[in-house]
Amino acid sequence: MQKHYKDQAIVLHSIRWKESSKIITLFTRDKGILKVIARSVYRPNNPMGGRLESMNLLEIVVVQKQSRSLQILQEAELIDSFYDLRRDLSRLPYALAVLELIQQTLEEQNSDEIFFDFTVYLLKTFISVSQPEIILVYFLLKLSSFLGFKPAFNTCQRCGTKNLKDTVYFSIENGTVLCPDCSGGLEYLSPLRENQLYFLQQLQTFHHKRLTEFPLSPPTGLNAVQLLIRYLSFHLEHTIHLNALSLL
Repeated sequence: MQKHYKDQAIVLHSIRWKESSKIITLFTRDKGILKVIARSVYRPNNPMGGRLESMNLLEIVVVQKQSRSLQILQEAELIDSFYDLRRDLSRLPYALAVLELIQQTLEEQNSDEIFFDFTVYLLKTFISVSQPEIILVYFLLKLSSFLGFKPAFNTCQRCGTKNLKDTVYFSIENGTVLCPDCSGGLEYLSPLRENQLYFLQQLQTFHHKRLTEFPLSPPTGLNAVQLLIRYLSFHLEHTIHLNALSLL
């Protein structure tokens, strides 16, 4: 038995299937990651063809049948193409990296309406901030929390001190920081200077609807994206690749 349902979706990725169709990976509000077939979209008279580009936000109708591994995308109406963001080549790679992260970390049918709405909001925010890298770092911090791996930057894991000055060490294995006196004998440690640690502490607790007001810049020498990618890759047990950042 077939049923139709409506949803909102961000297009993550698509590949051509047979002569005129596409297999599309969507991040949906109600179903999480969902793969669908859009039939005959390469034919000139199909209105859906131009709406299925990566990063488009859509209102969709899906025909679902339990016996099918891929469901049928019947309708797709464009809500937002993020047109200004697409034209800004200094910001677009960071937004595309968000899509890559979603595709490589979230599982199918792992839905969360709040996280979907949060992602849409951040995509809209990229065009309004002076440093788009901050949005990507913020997304990585919140994605880590959503997946159950929230990093803790405020106290030393071993001795509990909050007096974290000079250089401390972030544990990729435990997602915590260690003061110099407690870091001996451990593996998978990344050093953080005091200003680098402060940046991560402040960004992690900042409200996403105020990110355009975030007062700090990424400190010199801190590759927070690389650090958090290493952290997530370790805990998900597969390597995450952000190919979009090679466009910068």
